[in-house]
Amino acid sequence: NLVFKYLKKIIDKKLLDQNKCINFLDIGCGPAHTFQELSNKYTNIKYIGIEPRDDFYQEANKRYSEDKRFTIYKSHCETFLQNFKKTDIILSLDCFEHVPLDKRNQTLELIEKIDFKYMFVNVPNEIGPAIFIKNIGSFLMGYFRYKEYSFIETIYASLYKIDKIKPHYDGHKGFDWRVLYYSLRFFFKVEIQTSPKNFFPKFLSPSIFFICKKNS
Repeated sequence: NLVFKYLKKIIDKKLLDQNKCINFLDIGCGPAHTFQELSNKYTNIKYIGIEPRDDFYQEANKRYSEDKRFTIYKSHCETFLQNFKKTDIILSLDCFEHVPLDKRNQTLELIEKIDFKYMFVNVPNEIGPAIFIKNIGSFLMGYFRYKEYSFIETIYASLYKIDKIKPHYDGHKGFDWRVLYYSLRFFFKVEIQTSPKNFFPKFLSPSIFFICKKNS
């Protein structure tokens, strides 16, 4: 998992202290696969996941609720974060593309008020040549992903003609990572990484990864 490699590198270099617990807040954690990876690698952690979907929430509870390091809340992030104050690392992996723009910016405003060290955000690249490659590839492999797009919409997105596509709401189609990037830069210091291993240019990278720190 490329995101976890980036995460592990910063934890090991900046935060790892065997006498100190590392606190994680995972926004849109799904069935909490990230907790499994973290708990396999690090012993002294505290993990809080936020997940609004009941099926993901139930599955994560079934898997990890007996682990005292694990806590999950069934909630929308813009509700939960109003009373959240401090953590070490915030995670939002494959989540923000499913959050409408108004709620996304509201969430970032709330995150900006939290005392944290790093925030890791991963989103799919749905514009430029990357989306053409992904959708054609998913079609050839029989993966359902491409079905969200018509063929002409794939062409428009690959040519950056997103004005020809219905405005993005909470799916993949029409999502432009650059809009999220501008919002993140308004609140935080942001570094962009691409996949795999920062080798691909952004227009070919299947996903975009942001490493964020507080401005102050």
